[in-house]
Amino acid sequence: MQRQPILSLTQLIRELAGIVGQQPVQDQAQAIFSAKKSIDSMMESLLRKQNFPIGANWTIEELTTEVIEKENVNNLNYLIDLVQDLATYGATSEFFISTIRLLEQGGAWG
Repeated sequence: MQRQPILSLTQLIRELAGIVGQQPVQDQAQAIFSAKKSIDSMMESLLRKQNFPIGANWTIEELTTEVIEKENVNNLNYLIDLVQDLATYGATSEFFISTIRLLEQGGAWG
């Protein structure tokens, strides 16, 4: 039942992506911002539920940006796929597992 708002958000972001090509760059930037905020929020919730602290020297935004990688951080279609992956698979999603690997390797510890 909790997935419905997330899936609705995914649908909204996909609709935004569909019209971005016809809209000003500002609309695309807003869609990217919304997708990134959704990813941050879902990851923060999943990390808390799985009892994985991120360390005091990182924010959730910095951690997710590190895992997303620079070449994809402004790629709306990639971000939409991540939102969908997290909404569908949660703690078993590839993105979450990659984040846990980074944390376990010490990449997010002080």
